[in-house]
Amino acid sequence: MGEEKMKLPQHKNKIQITVKRIADGKEKEEIYTGIPVRDLISDWSGILQAEFVSSDGMITAVSAEEILNSSRLILSEEPGGSTVRLIAGDDGYGQRWCKHIETVRFVEEEY
Repeated sequence: MGEEKMKLPQHKNKIQITVKRIADGKEKEEIYTGIPVRDLISDWSGILQAEFVSSDGMITAVSAEEILNSSRLILSEEPGGSTVRLIAGDDGYGQRWCKHIETVRFVEEEY
């Protein structure tokens, strides 16, 4: 793709969440630190959803309503800052998680 890897902006409001996940049929607890997705932009008026685009072309779309009502949707860097991923803290199976994010797009309402 030739794009630079996404880096998280310096942010004073990093939070830590604990996620219970199911892996290989077993429950485990993991701790993640990152930026709340709702803090990525200051004005969400007119935004329908955010789309998280990974290096393999996968897109995970999350509605603005869900983003604004959740404190457990964060962007987190892998150790060493090699890649950014979306952590959906209320999704223990990881179906709404997205790794290797290169771009975040904000989809606006059409007028």
